[in-house]
Amino acid sequence: MRSAAPTDTIRGYVDTYRGTHRWGFVRFRATPDGATEVLHTRELQAVGTADGRQVLRTRPVSGDSLRLLEVVADGPLNLYYGYSPRADVDFFLQQNGGEVLPLRRTQFLPVLQSVMAGCPTLAVNGGKQRLQYARQPLAQLVDAYNRCSTVAGKAHRYPGARPPRPEIGVRAGLQRSQLWYEDNGHAFGYQKPDANTNFTGAVQLTLPIGGSFRAVVEGAYSQAHSYVQVHDLPRASVNYFTRSADLKASYLQVPLMLRWQVGREGRLVRPFVEAGGGLNVVLNYRAWYTETPDVSYDKADAYDLGMDRVQFMVRGGGGVDVRTPIGKLGVALHTQRVSIGSPREKTAFRLLQSDLSLSYMW
Repeated sequence: MRSAAPTDTIRGYVDTYRGTHRWGFVRFRATPDGATEVLHTRELQAVGTADGRQVLRTRPVSGDSLRLLEVVADGPLNLYYGYSPRADVDFFLQQNGGEVLPLRRTQFLPVLQSVMAGCPTLAVNGGKQRLQYARQPLAQLVDAYNRCSTVAGKAHRYPGARPPRPEIGVRAGLQRSQLWYEDNGHAFGYQKPDANTNFTGAVQLTLPIGGSFRAVVEGAYSQAHSYVQVHDLPRASVNYFTRSADLKASYLQVPLMLRWQVGREGRLVRPFVEAGGGLNVVLNYRAWYTETPDVSYDKADAYDLGMDRVQFMVRGGGGVDVRTPIGKLGVALHTQRVSIGSPREKTAFRLLQSDLSLSYMW
């Protein structure tokens, strides 16, 4: 994490042998094939690796230069590993958030005996099982002491980007809808109605699946309406009729989509694309058909076309999310299509919609 950007992280590939432990800098590549960038200790606050290891910036000895030390064990008593100008020092101790002190190879046993005197169940001595000045035995001893200690450890190091978690939010915006009645395989009167714009709103639930993939479930409210009037010869009639289809409906739409987010977890700005399907439930509707003859001896007619209550829908789109101190703000553009059957007619209604909306997730 750069010291100049404490609210974000930088993911890359680190050459730890050359950088982290020995020379006080990190060789960083944004991609495996990218150019190598050198990040010096003064530019860093902490470094976290994908396998959970942590490195922090500190001064091991008063007056010494800033160095990067790897966290071997943490709690009330912290054990670090890193480079020291002294040949007999590979490890460092820090107790209760205090000063970081070198743990010299020639004196580490008496130092640990003094530090761990408050935990009588631990035996730090030079008996048959002599403690080795090595990473694993020292880490095990410090971990055992931290479990024994009643002092709460100080959270002093950067824990890395938090793992993805479920998010809930709301979405609101404008939706452009085109609803028409299909008559014998074509739009009623061979005319598609003009699109209309309505308000749309939704509740969202985003669930992490793995990597950059999320499952997105919505419950959205939608509206659409249209009116088409034509003057033609319907069916086998010899006279002209004025026919009209007056449609209006409101819907509850429940899409389930798979989302792929661009970039790593924790970035301030993350574009995404998503697609899927779901259910379109007709809450209420008007589907009124009328035909009025030009001549008086032909019979006028008017009736309800009817709409099925539940249909399948497809939905897809993309957008961008921005992480802020109050939550995640986003803007997105989507399009969706629904085919609505009729219980009374051997035909269907078509609904084509696109929406531009803002979202807030927490």
